[in-house]
Amino acid sequence: MNDSRPNRLPDSEQLDAVLLSDADIPAPRILGGTGRLGPVIFSVPHSGRYYSTDYFTAINLDMARSLEDTGTDIIARPLASESRPVLIAECSRALCDLNRPETALDPLLIEKIAPSSDKIFGAHIKAGYGVIPRLSASKTPLHNRQLSSAEAEAILQKFYRPFHHKLSELLAIVQRTHSHIILIDIHSMPAEQAHIRGPVPDVIFGNLYGATLADRLVETVDKIMTTSRYHWRWNNPYAGGYITRHYGLPEASSARRTPAKGTISVLQVEINRGLYVAPPYGVHSHKIAEITSLLDRIATALASASSE
Repeated sequence: MNDSRPNRLPDSEQLDAVLLSDADIPAPRILGGTGRLGPVIFSVPHSGRYYSTDYFTAINLDMARSLEDTGTDIIARPLASESRPVLIAECSRALCDLNRPETALDPLLIEKIAPSSDKIFGAHIKAGYGVIPRLSASKTPLHNRQLSSAEAEAILQKFYRPFHHKLSELLAIVQRTHSHIILIDIHSMPAEQAHIRGPVPDVIFGNLYGATLADRLVETVDKIMTTSRYHWRWNNPYAGGYITRHYGLPEASSARRTPAKGTISVLQVEINRGLYVAPPYGVHSHKIAEITSLLDRIATALASASSE
């Protein structure tokens, strides 16, 4: 961290990006989870601040950073404990979006691939936000050339599959001792959004309109939120991405467990960055702590409710 920057607030932390070769970018990290695991797992797929020097330089780094879920790893780190693992991505979202299916390849970015027939994520691909993003948040091209199919495969092999392999492993371990698992997927959203009428809520929870988190667990979350100072809503406009869908829908999760095992519920959490970000790439520590405390209360309450 660079603490010598001028005009820094005393209660803020600057989150610097790091340019490294592909080989040197760290693998996704699992914090906590060293003891007997409880029923709750956290995943943080969009917080990575490591950028590949094969694709990014000082010239396009700011454009690439516009896709970061700034500070979500800082929010999630204290949530880890011996019984509660937190999986954090290190690779940048601009390099590989872990909240897309690996088949969501963009033919405008990657040479010699056919247009995707994906009915769920096809619109994201066409918009430039497939598993390897083509555009920045402001719809500026991230790359000045097309990528080869070999490069795309290397990105998936190095960054995408290890994250989902570790997440699947964590779920399988928890399934050995718990009949109901809660996966909480942490994201952040811009403070200003033209497609949201009125003020942007502090938090948007997603459960695919009831498909990945039962009503009684929704009520559990709502009870916690009513004791907080935050404004929240459900599913609109963020109902849940690939992680929510892939791990939370019954037809998907049942394929990854034996019939004797129980359900996997997934809750996506979108946190308004206006609550805690110190622009351009910093966070206010005390505001982060409040959000972390809220998520800890939600996780504890969901763990208790899931065992009833």
